[in-house]
Amino acid sequence: MEKRISEEFEALEHFIRSKGGTEFDPSEMTRLSTYNIIKNVIFGKREDYANGYDEILSLFKVWFRNATFVIDVAPTLLKLLPYFSRRLKLCSKSMFKVCDILQKEIEDIEKNGKIECFVSSYLARVGPDYDHEQLLYTTRDLIAAGFETTATTLLWLLVFIANYPATQKRLQTEVDGVIPKHRLPSLDDQPNLPFVEATILEVMRIRTVVPLSLPHLTLSDSNVCGYFIPAGTKVSLTFMHYIPFCGGTEIK
Repeated sequence: MEKRISEEFEALEHFIRSKGGTEFDPSEMTRLSTYNIIKNVIFGKREDYANGYDEILSLFKVWFRNATFVIDVAPTLLKLLPYFSRRLKLCSKSMFKVCDILQKEIEDIEKNGKIECFVSSYLARVGPDYDHEQLLYTTRDLIAAGFETTATTLLWLLVFIANYPATQKRLQTEVDGVIPKHRLPSLDDQPNLPFVEATILEVMRIRTVVPLSLPHLTLSDSNVCGYFIPAGTKVSLTFMHYIPFCGGTEIK
């Protein structure tokens, strides 16, 4: 993992330097870099920044743009409304296409086992009788759960250090004092970079990515802000959004 991250960082540095100091939107670059690391781990390949998003990333972008947890509130009713029905169809269509592409990638690696990656290691360990569906969904979930959350956190980090130059300078000073110019950072440097680690943790604290997005299920009878929630109740995003802030007046 560390080796692949370092390789991607070198490519990222080259891309930034190619801009010649001019301003540019780092959103696509950040998403591509995090996606490339995950793709490299899973399939042993990456995408060039000059090519932009590949088909998998573009399809996930469609899914993220149309996915909505609102439908968890009243799935039977909302699925019948054209607005939500259209969004659900786009999500399903994009995911079916993603799975088709991932399946082809898995089959290519199965034919050529020389590629060092997660899929080839999985196939070597499990053997030819592996669970095709499990491997397919595992690769899909690793991509979906990894690149967008990490990229969003990194973008927030860029926003904060751009607005707090004193913090940016302190970060640079600590890095320069620990890591020689001739090499990249490594995990061995982590104990000697307390301010860098504290900064990352602080960004994750104040800009937590989708902290309550997944539906939850109460394990026992509970009382929250004066409201009784029986065991086995499905708690969705729209409900949970109000819990930390309620003064006992409204829970949706």
